Amino acid sequence: MEFGTWYALNCGPETRWHDDFALARDAGFDYLVLWNLRPDGGRVKGDVRCIVRRRDKTLRALDQADRAGLGAYLGIWHPYFIGRIPPAQRLQWATGERPNAPDLFNREWLRSAWLPYVREAARVFKSHGAYRGAYFDDTFPVMRQRTTSWLSYAAPDRHRFRGWLKRRYGTLENLTMRHRPGRAYRSFETVDPPRTPAENLALWTDWTEARADWCEEFARRTAQAYRAVDPNPAHELVLSDQDYHMQCNALQYGVDYRRVLRHFDRFEIYMAAEHAKIGRRELLADVEADVRRGVALACGKPFAFATWFADRSSMAPMPGAALRAVVRRADKCGARAVDIYALKVYDWRTAYSARQAAGELPPFPEMSLTHNPKVVRAVAREIAALR
Repeated sequence: MEFGTWYALNCGPETRWHDDFALARDAGFDYLVLWNLRPDGGRVKGDVRCIVRRRDKTLRALDQADRAGLGAYLGIWHPYFIGRIPPAQRLQWATGERPNAPDLFNREWLRSAWLPYVREAARVFKSHGAYRGAYFDDTFPVMRQRTTSWLSYAAPDRHRFRGWLKRRYGTLENLTMRHRPGRAYRSFETVDPPRTPAENLALWTDWTEARADWCEEFARRTAQAYRAVDPNPAHELVLSDQDYHMQCNALQYGVDYRRVLRHFDRFEIYMAAEHAKIGRRELLADVEADVRRGVALACGKPFAFATWFADRSSMAPMPGAALRAVVRRADKCGARAVDIYALKVYDWRTAYSARQAAGELPPFPEMSLTHNPKVVRAVAREIAALR
């Protein structure tokens, strides 16, 4: 069993790194997951490429991790916040809105923005002795309040779907037999993807299967771009996603994790539980379900379980005994590693909403182990017990 913890490099001064990394080492952690971002126009969820763009700072952090005897992964946080996206490459919700977020299915965006970012991350850090690989975190998220944040109905996606249907069915007669018995389509170009399963369940099934193909293509090309620069198998490519997404993505949105995971070396499910609102028994049952699901999906590849130690809403720390029970349950159910979020991180949502209300950026509230020595001691005892 290995143990890691997340550390956001923009959370405080570099002068804290030495003491913070020593705290991680002394608690028994094996590695850090380092990430960074730049607020964009007052929005905390801004440009996440700073782990690469601020390469000198990241390399200094890797140096400090190495001196502390820790390995380090780089957090390649989800693709949605990498600066301004050209309108033609933005996703489109079923409602017609076009937020400044990339369409993962848009091959031009993939070629011009995402893959260069991945290659640069591989090139800059591959030779550092502390470097252990890259975490692709929250690549396929779902927004509950909207249709989704990545499920796109943009014109290129509709065109690509029609081509997918042509390849699958060959003729309009075959397509009609599957989708609209007794009522023929005029052409493949008249077929639009459904907004809900209720519109046409057979067409919705094809729509999710097409997106599963495109998600796997995204994963395959991401891994190929990285490995073309850094073929070192000791540098792992880790796919990390939230348990909520795992429960609904395949059926509702088209992410087939078994297929996506073919192209990564390690898989991680993370839990962002509001532990203050649920009992210990329910919390541990959720941990067991997550780990068993993840181990099955990983198909023999290493599986890691990650837990937020702070409550998602209140940022209240999880009692040390509860966190120890979570770690023990993950170990019992087959996790090869446990990540604890986080040694150092701000809560961006609270900062952003306060910024909107006040018109200025207030001090960030934190949900960090560095401010919770009792929890750190509890973690250290559990790590020592599982060695």
